Amino acid sequence: MRVTKRLLSFVFLAILFALPVFAQHSIVIDSKKAKQMIENKEVDLVLDVRTSQEYSGPLGHIAGSKLIPVQVLDQNLDEIAEFKDKNVLLICRSGNRSTMASNLLTENGFTKIINVKDGMVGWKKNKFPVEK
Repeated sequence: MRVTKRLLSFVFLAILFALPVFAQHSIVIDSKKAKQMIENKEVDLVLDVRTSQEYSGPLGHIAGSKLIPVQVLDQNLDEIAEFKDKNVLLICRSGNRSTMASNLLTENGFTKIINVKDGMVGWKKNKFPVEK
């Protein structure tokens, strides 16, 4: 019994100290916080990961955002390589594709990812400005 407790304590401590290595380097925010961060110039890149049709469609897009659809993001990482250690805000329609993009960017060494959980749907619902 004594060995089992020691072993469990050791495993617990090993996991506890290893967690930061496996932790994601991203935060999840809503569109209200995203707008505030953009206005306060806390974001270095707004990356829209929807399709080009959606980007110019009814929901529009955030002024100054860069479009790279999530389907081709892994093939276009060189376009945003300069932002690896800068604040990259990810947005899509509703937060699903931006979550996938967040995982992809984190796996490729991006360290400061900000994911907008309610996406352009939330942005539009709050009546924030868009371009089309």
